[in-house]
Amino acid sequence: MSLNGVDVASYQAGINFGKVTSPDFAIIKGTGGTGYVNPYCDAQFQSAKKNGKLLGVYHYANEVGYEGSAKAEAKFFVKNCKNYLKGDAIPILDWEAQNKGDVKWALTWLKEVEKLTGIKPWFYTYTGVLNSFNFSSIAKNDNALWVAAYGQNILTNGFKKPNPPKTPGFPQTACFQYSSNTRIPGWGASIDVNVFYGDKKAWKAYATPKGKAAEKKEKKEKDWSKKYYTTNPKKVKLLKNDGLYGKNDVAFKKGKIGGTFKKGTNFNITGIKKRSDGLPRLVTESGYLLTANRKYVQKVSGGAKKPAAKGTGWIKQNATFTSNQAIYLRTSASTSAGTIALLPAGSKIKYNAFKLDANGYVWIRQKRSNGYGYIATGNTKNGKRTSSWGTFK
Repeated sequence: MSLNGVDVASYQAGINFGKVTSPDFAIIKGTGGTGYVNPYCDAQFQSAKKNGKLLGVYHYANEVGYEGSAKAEAKFFVKNCKNYLKGDAIPILDWEAQNKGDVKWALTWLKEVEKLTGIKPWFYTYTGVLNSFNFSSIAKNDNALWVAAYGQNILTNGFKKPNPPKTPGFPQTACFQYSSNTRIPGWGASIDVNVFYGDKKAWKAYATPKGKAAEKKEKKEKDWSKKYYTTNPKKVKLLKNDGLYGKNDVAFKKGKIGGTFKKGTNFNITGIKKRSDGLPRLVTESGYLLTANRKYVQKVSGGAKKPAAKGTGWIKQNATFTSNQAIYLRTSASTSAGTIALLPAGSKIKYNAFKLDANGYVWIRQKRSNGYGYIATGNTKNGKRTSSWGTFK
């Protein structure tokens, strides 16, 4: 699944998304530096929102004449765009000004905006910058990558669905800007076009502030234990197909993360979290939440099918990983290693071992005719998995 979209700035003043109907999403320039505000931003944003487009809003770092510190620019961006960042739009850092080698600056801005909004921003740049500097700290911070690469950039009509370019340091690409010279119906000039490697639900998950989802009050039962596990069952198996929720989404309002796990899948449970009315949720070893409803899960003995989030060497395990996004198959367990292929979302990869970086990624190893292929399946921190880019069976 993928979506088509455009990005606009003051150059596209007057764009009407009631006429420009083909994009699924619109990303709009909001601010630059510590003093520039796109005078057409709100009109563009409201037009896109009114016409059902998914939304993003970006800040141009170190805008000429308005250069500031990372925190000062982050605060300026949030001050001017805060009303867009309440679940409507993804915040994005546009990284292509004269300070593009200052990776620490970029990371500080990304962390400050996340602190101020509860939303983890995207990071935008082009392949020439990625090839010139080391952005592994941003990749490890789990900021999604929006990358630009135009090739010959000849005039074309309509959206395409190209594979993303190689992105050193990043195991996958969320969004690819592949042309600035494309014509689409409803707009009389060339425009930037992009492909997002996900669906509407995934986009909205990127835009949703953590811990901000409203929880509707439900009538509290006198004894939750009649229907739910109220103490840690240690290990459970699914009695029905189900999925995991965000680490802080105790209300289960932001949608499932990583797709659906099949009936019979086992999970190791590390604890209990409670909703505001006391309803328990199970905390899995990855930190993500699972229902405690006894109709959906049952206490069992034995290990979970998902790789344990600990250990530093290769651990034997014969299983299948199904990706929920495009991921590179590499020649070794490193994001700087050469690529064998770009595997599309939905790929099923049989593997015989996995390992965790102390602070990096969870890797799986695939047997091939001439050796092995290696795939990153999520992030790690302090030797523990912090995200998953697919499901295991």
